[in-house]
Amino acid sequence: MDGKDEEIKSFKLLEKTENEHLKNEEFLENIVENIPNMIFIKSADKLNFEMVNKAVEDLLGYSREELIGKTDYDFFTKDKADFFTQKDRKVLQNKKLLDIPEETIETKNFGQRILHTKKIPIFNKEGNPQYLLGISEDITELKKVEKALEESEERFSITLDAVNDGLWEWDIPSGNAFFSPNYYKLLGYNPGEFPANYTSWRLLMHPDDIDFVEKKLEESIKSGIGFEIDLRMKTKSGKWLWVSKRGKAIEKDSTGIATRKVGTLTDITERVNAEKKIKKSLEEKEMLLKEIHHRVKNNLMIISSLLNLQSRYIKDKASQNVFKESQNRARSMALIHERLYQSTDLERINYGDYIRSLATELFHTYEADPGLIKLKINVEDILLDINTAIPLGLIVNELITNSLTHAFSEGNRGKINIDFHPIDDHYEFAVKDNGIGFPEDIDFQNTDSLGLQLINSLTNQIDGDIKLDRNNGTEFKIIFKELECNKG
Repeated sequence: MDGKDEEIKSFKLLEKTENEHLKNEEFLENIVENIPNMIFIKSADKLNFEMVNKAVEDLLGYSREELIGKTDYDFFTKDKADFFTQKDRKVLQNKKLLDIPEETIETKNFGQRILHTKKIPIFNKEGNPQYLLGISEDITELKKVEKALEESEERFSITLDAVNDGLWEWDIPSGNAFFSPNYYKLLGYNPGEFPANYTSWRLLMHPDDIDFVEKKLEESIKSGIGFEIDLRMKTKSGKWLWVSKRGKAIEKDSTGIATRKVGTLTDITERVNAEKKIKKSLEEKEMLLKEIHHRVKNNLMIISSLLNLQSRYIKDKASQNVFKESQNRARSMALIHERLYQSTDLERINYGDYIRSLATELFHTYEADPGLIKLKINVEDILLDINTAIPLGLIVNELITNSLTHAFSEGNRGKINIDFHPIDDHYEFAVKDNGIGFPEDIDFQNTDSLGLQLINSLTNQIDGDIKLDRNNGTEFKIIFKELECNKG
């Protein structure tokens, strides 16, 4: 190969190398131009812009022609330009990268923006800084999000502190949990003083409550529904604290089983203690009320006995009957107080049972020969308030006594039916006999008879109506509603 061929070959190789170099430069320039971060190059001596990419133009709002050859003083306030220049000089003097996490600039298009900037010195062959390369990322929106999160966390923290209840979150499969500061504080601990998991919580439970609580929790997990449990937990000082633990599922698996729960822990010690005091007070009042009913019953029985003793000294038959009727009235009231004393409900008695007892006692008192008069009692066990029961008891006593003493002539046979039933929204009590009948010439609502006067007066007292049927004997029917003010 002669010298000319060698020269041609060298020229082609140089041309190929230059073309490849140009292609590489175009490739790199294309990358720099389209990268979203701002990239700029400044001269080391004047700190004027030598190169900027499209991102710089877009953000600052100036064209490349307006930027090249200019310095920061041409676009920013003096204070801001002084700040940037100081940082640039520091990079060039220290000959190393400077990371500026946050700096604020005023742009033409977007107003105030926050940048994260890195400045890097570029050296010449002699090892001296010749240029300054800057890469800036617009982090304005990120900072807004961070600020919003910080404010949200701050509000959440304030809320947690403001709520007296302890808050918790429980990842059921792993057993891990979150306890708020007030959760620890409520139990007398500092935040984080015991591990945030189910095991630590279980260890603080009262041994007598563990089985009950775990059964309730298991039911709640399987059903996926909420729960509320009152239990005792041990404080740091060793005292037992009554708490209410409430929770509900916020995550479930495909079968509906709860996998994550959140809830609250509330100190209910004062409430529990107050309930105990109230319960004790109520028990004491019940005992006192029972004692009152017992004494009233005893006093009425004493009155009944005195009347019975006194009647023995009276020879007049009519006067004896007056004493006997008064004695039975006292016994009818005594029987109600006896029932109340024996009952677990101090305000209501089983009135069907009361009528059966009273009617039986009266029957044996007045009827010397039980084979002559048949007593049929058809009553339902209905609970009545004491304020209705006492006047109605006297009515029952008068109506049954009237039938036993006036319905049948001596030696005659007959029957007496006693009925007591609820009908729709009211009650009906009736005493019916097949005796000689109620006299036609007597107005039962306007008579001198003490018994009938009592029946009418007491029926009005319970807001009832009284009806008399003279067909086939005598039937008195009392229709009434239990007084609304006495219903519990």
